[in-house]
Amino acid sequence: MADQKLLIIQPDCRSYRIDFFKKLSNEIGSFSLFHNGPLVFENSNLVNEKNIKIINFKSFKIVPNLKEIIKDFDVIILGHDFHWINLFFLPLLTNKTIIFWSHGPGRSKLLKPLRFLTAHNANSIITYSEIGKKKYIDIGIKKQKIFVAPNTLHVGNSEDTSSELSKNSFIFLGRLQRRKKLDIFFEAYKDAVLDKKNIKIIIIGDGEEEKQFLINKAKQLNILHLIEFVKGTSDNKILISYFEKSYAYISPGAVGLGLLHSFAFGTPVISMPDKMHGPEIENLKDGYNGYFATDKKDLVEKLKLAIINHSEIGHNAYQTYSLNCSLINMVDGFKAAIKYSI
Repeated sequence: MADQKLLIIQPDCRSYRIDFFKKLSNEIGSFSLFHNGPLVFENSNLVNEKNIKIINFKSFKIVPNLKEIIKDFDVIILGHDFHWINLFFLPLLTNKTIIFWSHGPGRSKLLKPLRFLTAHNANSIITYSEIGKKKYIDIGIKKQKIFVAPNTLHVGNSEDTSSELSKNSFIFLGRLQRRKKLDIFFEAYKDAVLDKKNIKIIIIGDGEEEKQFLINKAKQLNILHLIEFVKGTSDNKILISYFEKSYAYISPGAVGLGLLHSFAFGTPVISMPDKMHGPEIENLKDGYNGYFATDKKDLVEKLKLAIINHSEIGHNAYQTYSLNCSLINMVDGFKAAIKYSI
């Protein structure tokens, strides 16, 4: 990359991305990161961060003066999202090296021809997962130009707490939303008679409307006295104190990076099939590092199994994070895509 100037364009820079961008810059050298969110890098010699404007039109976004923004760069990495109109069509508008970074080509059949056209004209594609790669192959993109950079987050105090003797709870971490289906977990918890065993439920996350819904549900089931609601936090020094006492992380509905956060502390994950799962769900192997419940009745049984097998499957969860979900795995995917493209 010494003679190639790299630009990454993103909607914003989420806090969990900071460590990744730092690691990437250490591996490939300095690059520029342009986005529309708050600036997060201060006095960095390797990440040149800049805020760019966007124009919103209903659900669509346009980056004005895009030609001027990219003129000094040779390689551009950006999302493959139709809602970002001129970014989506950039491979057709410039002869610069374009790399898409995406979950996958999307589900819309109407947009399939456009997704193929733009992806075909990009120099390479980075996906979050093997499933995302397969979806691009399925629409006709050559597999040799698709690279997987497993989506992850860095947990600096990652530790295998699977053998901790003071386990006494189940945990959820994340935004409180109906799509997480925690009410189904509450019902399964009650059906498993875990309240009689004084096993607690820890809910860490924000969302007042959903919190009130869950409180009302807990009152109906007479389990509210066993539930602790904790304000959302990303402080891993605080989080480890909760994870180390938990048999498993529970989210019957949509699962994302919370799965990896849990694995980083040696805590297995229990979930159910759901169309809203993020690509991180690929890391969950039923009976190995967590459980997939087929329905609520099966979820009752999986909760009981997690209590019995938490040490073994928790250790496997930690191994999954350590071996497959480190930042360097993600960085290597980027390096391979860049090398192929230039």
